[in-house]
Amino acid sequence: MLPSRWWVWGVHGFRVLLFAATLLAIHFHSKTRSQFTEPTQLEVAPERLTQWFSDGVIGEYDAETGLFDVLDASGEVVGHVTMTSPQGDQSIGFSGPTNVLVALDRDLEIVGLDVLQSRDTREHVDVVLGSEEYWNQFLGTKWNDVAELPRVDAVSGATLTSYAIAEALFARAGGSAPRLKFDQSLGLDDVSELFPEAATLTAREDQSSRWDIRNDAGELIGEVVSTSRFAESVIGYQGPSQTLIALDPNGLVIRFVLHDSYDNEPYTSYLNDDWSFPELFSGMTLEQVSSYDLEAEGVEGVSGATWTSMAVARGIIETASQLERLKHESSVPSESRSEWGISARDLWTLGFLVVGTGLAFSPLRGNGWIRVVYQICLVVYLGFINGDLLSQAMLVGWVRHGLPGISAARLIVMAGIAFSVPILTKRNVYCSHLCAYGAIQQLVKNRLPWQISIKKGFRSWVRFLPGVLLAWVAIVTLFDWPFSLVDIEPFDAFVFQIAGTATIAVFVGGLIASLFVPMAYCRYGCPTGGLIEYFRRSRRSDRLGWGDLLSVAVFLFAVSLLISDG
Repeated sequence: MLPSRWWVWGVHGFRVLLFAATLLAIHFHSKTRSQFTEPTQLEVAPERLTQWFSDGVIGEYDAETGLFDVLDASGEVVGHVTMTSPQGDQSIGFSGPTNVLVALDRDLEIVGLDVLQSRDTREHVDVVLGSEEYWNQFLGTKWNDVAELPRVDAVSGATLTSYAIAEALFARAGGSAPRLKFDQSLGLDDVSELFPEAATLTAREDQSSRWDIRNDAGELIGEVVSTSRFAESVIGYQGPSQTLIALDPNGLVIRFVLHDSYDNEPYTSYLNDDWSFPELFSGMTLEQVSSYDLEAEGVEGVSGATWTSMAVARGIIETASQLERLKHESSVPSESRSEWGISARDLWTLGFLVVGTGLAFSPLRGNGWIRVVYQICLVVYLGFINGDLLSQAMLVGWVRHGLPGISAARLIVMAGIAFSVPILTKRNVYCSHLCAYGAIQQLVKNRLPWQISIKKGFRSWVRFLPGVLLAWVAIVTLFDWPFSLVDIEPFDAFVFQIAGTATIAVFVGGLIASLFVPMAYCRYGCPTGGLIEYFRRSRRSDRLGWGDLLSVAVFLFAVSLLISDG
């Protein structure tokens, strides 16, 4: 007698609810143990500090800014340090957050970065650590300008990890950056010297340091740009200056005026009283100003106020350079994205998900040529180019630390398809049509005349291997053991820049086995595929078995850990 429909759906509903409850228990347990904490004390090995500050020691902590003073032997402040935790802990890379040590000089300019601790996958973090180019792009940036960096280049092979580190830096700097040296608001009186006919002053939504100027008739008569946001690191005789640059409606510079300065009188008055210097860039676009060479043009500044005037000119050039960069590059630390946050890479992966899922339910899946062409494209693009595959290391990272941001949205969609479609339709679409490693095995299947048939008795044992590996994953996750889960699966081998020996061995061994035993790894070695199969509806899936017993045991243990947390 066949089981009733209610019983079948009841069993699957039980599995899904039990699994969801287990994930929640593990997540909340992991949060109490793995989140980094607010640094009221920061213990850093001396050799880490000496790479930036000779004989430096960490002094007092400022809770308002989140910075520690670094003192020399005489007790003088020579710099500052901080770390990205806890503000940056929500930035999840491949499988977890990374806590970064940030070293700043006395002017709050980044002079060094180092990883204090990471809960991301070891191989991905190691690749980022080894990329000098990645870390150098942050050096020289003012701490209160970090969150405004127009672009961050990721490390090939460790995209999610490198973006997450950048996002953690942005979160930390945005949450605790010191106040800017100059007032960021302007009134009509501040621009009346540049635009006597100004009736309204409207801040640009995209740039807080740019304002549109209109007359009584509502006509646009020009624009004002402030250098304060971009040129505070340009120092004159005693400090930085805030200059207002007037542009006409066509974007051409009219003149500039020194609005505020840390330099003192009479040097600042000399500059504003000079009849020619404020018109140095007159008639130029900001793009032309950004490439202006003061030395080559023979500019010597205002007599009696050389340092101040030359610093003002350099500040204007620096401001124009940064505005041009902002105009041409994206404003988020990720790939080039549309206004919805979708990159070309996202669209291609989503396209494969749609095509692969559609093909799985189409009569065309039986067409040999279409299947082979699609599988080759899947292996090349989703595998070797994108590296978009599901793995236990990634899934466990999501469970522990939460779902990542927009940079991994395509992987979240992929996981949703992988687990929901088999429950609703009985078809394991991911393993058969979306997994690049599964596609390789299909391509090499039955290519050799020597095929091995596994005897029934032995097959009944080896089919438990995915369940054994899942049990190991559960143990590592529950006890928070420092074992890299990427080592038990072949998927990181597609991103060969980061692949470890164990991953490559599984990749090669699985392919060799599949030459003689069709789909050997998928059938007898893949824990991710085994997990998907556990939820798939089939003729025998209504029967409770060892998988359900293991699920209950993991759930009870996860709950006990959560209760013990207090």
